[in-house]
Amino acid sequence: LNQDELRSLKNYEDIPMSLYRLNYFNELALRDYYPDRNSRILDEIKVKGKKPKEDDGHPRIYSIPTNSLQVTIKDLSYQNIFQYLQGRVAGLQISGDHVMIHGWSSLTGSNEPLYLLDGMPITKEIASTIGMSEIDKIEVLKGNDAAIFGSRGSCGVISILSKKADFHVSESKKVPGTIIKRINGFAPYREFYSPRYNSDNLQSKIPDYRTTLYWKPDVQLIDGQAILSFFTCDNLSDYSIFVEGISSNGRVCLGEAKFVVDSHRGSEE
Repeated sequence: LNQDELRSLKNYEDIPMSLYRLNYFNELALRDYYPDRNSRILDEIKVKGKKPKEDDGHPRIYSIPTNSLQVTIKDLSYQNIFQYLQGRVAGLQISGDHVMIHGWSSLTGSNEPLYLLDGMPITKEIASTIGMSEIDKIEVLKGNDAAIFGSRGSCGVISILSKKADFHVSESKKVPGTIIKRINGFAPYREFYSPRYNSDNLQSKIPDYRTTLYWKPDVQLIDGQAILSFFTCDNLSDYSIFVEGISSNGRVCLGEAKFVVDSHRGSEE
């Protein structure tokens, strides 16, 4: 068809099938020479994002503190948090028993900040008795960062976050000539899927190509014997059996055997 004939066509139904066929073969031929013919090259795309802050497991009702200080092993020599905080936080003044966050005062006349231990209010006296070895972080909140505490946080907040069981890392001292091995113990066994064959589906044409045929984690021996039965898969091959167990007195037992499947069920030998 020439251009005039194509213009005269009113509907797609009027286009002859031979033209569709010719266009199909033309596209196949062009694809061999121009594999990217229908592709579109885009300009460089840059995706930017912020790495989510990892949760350290500490309870907080505030979001971001003004200052967050991580207590390390080098800081255990300080007697209390006030010795530790001296000179570390801008605007925090510590003079003897008096603690004040500069620039903030309460309507009640007290300039003492609010003290928290794992999110619970405590007194300054209790805060001074907490050993540095029991503290994971100390966070200071000032100004708008402490607004969530209302009038109680009008003079600032000193939040003490203690160590928990998951923060303690056991340290083993290596002795020359010894090997230290951590044993996690026995894991509870889990059920392993095994197809249920019966008279209705035993002759099914759906192939069975399992690699692990049978797993029985709770085999009990009676007079030193146990009877187990299972179906193999459709592969004619050599199969291996592994037995692992433990006796009543804690002795580990291991065993291995092999068998061969060289014909399908019902086939002639």
